[in-house]
This record gives sequence, structure tokens and C-alpha cells, in this order.
Amino acid sequence: MAFCLQTYCVQNIKRIHEENCKMKRLAITGFILTVGIMFTAGSTWADPINASGKTLMAVDGAGDADSVVNSFIVGFTTPYTLGYFIDGDYLNFHTLSLGNVGTPAFGNGQMIDLALVSGGSIFTASGIGSTDPGVYSAMYDFAGPNLAGYSTVNITWTFSDQTAFVANIGAQTAYDGFVPVPEASTLLLLGSGLATLGLWNKRKREFARK
Repeated sequence: MAFCLQTYCVQNIKRIHEENCKMKRLAITGFILTVGIMFTAGSTWADPINASGKTLMAVDGAGDADSVVNSFIVGFTTPYTLGYFIDGDYLNFHTLSLGNVGTPAFGNGQMIDLALVSGGSIFTASGIGSTDPGVYSAMYDFAGPNLAGYSTVNITWTFSDQTAFVANIGAQTAYDGFVPVPEASTLLLLGSGLATLGLWNKRKREFARK
């Protein structure tokens, strides 16, 4: 009986140790992924950066009551029409007056994807919703860092024939601004890494009680 009990205890301790090691490996992997993504996200604050897969988030950092980012957009984009899409709604294109200053008021936290349109062709800065993603690239160039992000963003579209078009978006109120937001798959990977860390901590506490 004592031998059986001792064998059971040894096996149980071994199992707990193996489970603990397994969870630790998963946690380390998740931590590496998380740190890697955070480092990559941090590097997007450099200028210029590739706009592929990234939209802009309007951030109301002025502390006013309206929670709106009043903005100006300038673009000289003939023969294209300059405009934008909001919050992933790529069915509704919002046009800006060609070559003039527009004054859209973006809600705090809204996702903005500037785009050029010509006929039935759409060329978004992010590449999301684009009809011809292979014929151009887009870059963000940020300036005026503040507590909300950046006060000014230049978006440059460069086409395969080497023609380039630039639009400028800026916040009219101090401390309002814009930040780049990575594509959903990157955010999902970040969430998975954090979830793995949380799961390991939970299992560790459970084993400690046994």
C-alpha cells in the first residue's frame, strides 16, 4: 500500500512538473510573440512607414467635451478623386474637394483609410478594399508627435509607372492626432500571446494548490 502510494505521488509530481514545463514553454512563446509585436508596433512610429494593412485612428486628446477630431486634408491628386473610408465601411466613399482644404470631423477612435478613386478603381492607403493592390504602394510619413499620436500625417501613393500623389491629414486642435493601427491579424496574434500568459499564470496557481 505504501509502495503504491509512493508510486502515485511520484507519478503525480512528475505529471505536474511536465504540465508546468509545457505551460511555461507556451508562456515564453507567447511572451516572445507579444514583445515582438509590441516592438514592431513601436517601430511604426518611425517615419516613413509602409501603410500596407494599416489604417489611421483619430484620437481626441484635447480634453474637450465633444470627443471629435476636427481635421484638415489637402491633396493634389489629379486625375484621381481624393477621399476616405470610415471604420472599415468600404461601400461608402467620402469625397474631398480636389486640391482644396476639407474639414471632416472624425469621431474619437474612428478608423480612417484615405483613398484615391478613378472610375471603378479604388486605391486605399492601407490596401484593404483596394481593387488593384498590385499596381501601387503607399507610405505614411508622420510629424508633430503629441500625447494623442501625431498631429500631421502625409500619405504618399506611388504607382507602378512611378507617378506619385500625396495627401496630408492634420488635426486642427492641439493634442488631437492620429496613430497607425495594424491589421486585425496582428492584433489577434498579440491577444493570443497575452492570453497564453494569462493561462499559464492560472494553471500555475492551480498546481500550487494541489
